[in-house]
Amino acid sequence: MNFSLPYTISDSTNITEINITTVCSLNETRYQCKCEGLFVWPNDTCHAYDACDVITNGSCTCINGIPADGQFCQVLLSDYLIDIDVRFFDFVMVDYLRNFVRNISLPLTLSSSTNITDIDMNTVCGFNGTEYECKCEVDHVWPSNTCMAYQVCDSIVGNTCGCIQALPSEGSLCQKDINECEDAASVCGQYSDCTNRIGGYMCSCWNGFNVSNKDSPVSVNNSCRGKYY
Repeated sequence: MNFSLPYTISDSTNITEINITTVCSLNETRYQCKCEGLFVWPNDTCHAYDACDVITNGSCTCINGIPADGQFCQVLLSDYLIDIDVRFFDFVMVDYLRNFVRNISLPLTLSSSTNITDIDMNTVCGFNGTEYECKCEVDHVWPSNTCMAYQVCDSIVGNTCGCIQALPSEGSLCQKDINECEDAASVCGQYSDCTNRIGGYMCSCWNGFNVSNKDSPVSVNNSCRGKYY
């Protein structure tokens, strides 16, 4: 049967979308229900009906049985990153937007299938009288290639910077700084402290400990040791 959408059933009823989500069939001994396309079984259904494929990220695409509650496969949730360019000519409005973003309670539900899980204000550009400057918000940096391509209006730390004198015509905006110190032991080695910095980090030995090679900085390959070793 072929028909185009939207399909009008009556003056008050239209079919706007049709999806085949689930196909169930008998495999000689029992029924298997498999998901079509971008649909999956949720985690609890995968465990309740003995998944017949691998459970990945809390979902599967095949179960051994027909759910007693009549549910079907559900839409596979996906994460999307959306950049929005908001232009103001008044820095009071920039401060207002910054505070507004910080005070939003997340996750923010837009619909039954759409949630906003993170909102990040990362870059603010303005005219300084002679040229444009684009500065990164707190805990954000320009990547190395951007710092090299444009004139920098602050210092370069760890191959990154926080301000460039230009409006980039393409490429990403300021990026969130990576906290390399989250797993300090794998970065600096034992008997040390790791201090995160924008665009980098610094390792230092505990009191009473020294590095093996004093001509090189503290690292996992040049870790701290006691005075006697």
